[in-house]
Amino acid sequence: MFRSNFRTDVNGVTITDDLRPMLNSITCTDKLHAEADEEEFELQDTQGLWRGPWRPDEGDVVRHWKGGVDNKLVFAGEFEVDDVEANVGRGGDTVTIRTIAAPISEPLRTNKRKTFEKKSLRAIFEEVASDNGLTLEGSIHDLDYDFKMQPNQRGLELLKQLGEDTDHYVSVRGRTLHVHKVDDIDS
Repeated sequence: MFRSNFRTDVNGVTITDDLRPMLNSITCTDKLHAEADEEEFELQDTQGLWRGPWRPDEGDVVRHWKGGVDNKLVFAGEFEVDDVEANVGRGGDTVTIRTIAAPISEPLRTNKRKTFEKKSLRAIFEEVASDNGLTLEGSIHDLDYDFKMQPNQRGLELLKQLGEDTDHYVSVRGRTLHVHKVDDIDS
């Protein structure tokens, strides 16, 4: 039985008590730039519940809290189910549920062609965020563009490219686009 203090909700339903006796591990991977944070849940599945009626679907929303200082729960983030893998073995059947912080079912992952004219870098980030139902947070260099193009690429690729070209870390976590100057984070 997994002993750490945590809470997990799937599609708004708290499943912590059902999850705890079957949970082998939770692995959280925080990414700084151009990659989405990930969480992976490994579960014992001797009854086949996670391959049957309890199996989450790709795109299901997972919200997770983990034990922090004085074992108070701290919000770890909002993720979407990306992959569910069943493993059959001598040590018992397991299921691994992989989640990702950047929405997998959103237009950010759809190729798009768009032009930005006479816009600041902040305005471009704001427009991409707004077009994808995201809020923008962070510190952004004061740069202006006469012309910038999104040449039939995914929104996530555009954000990554803008960040790398202008010395910003860029990350989508849940419904928020985080853009921060590299110097601010590194200091």
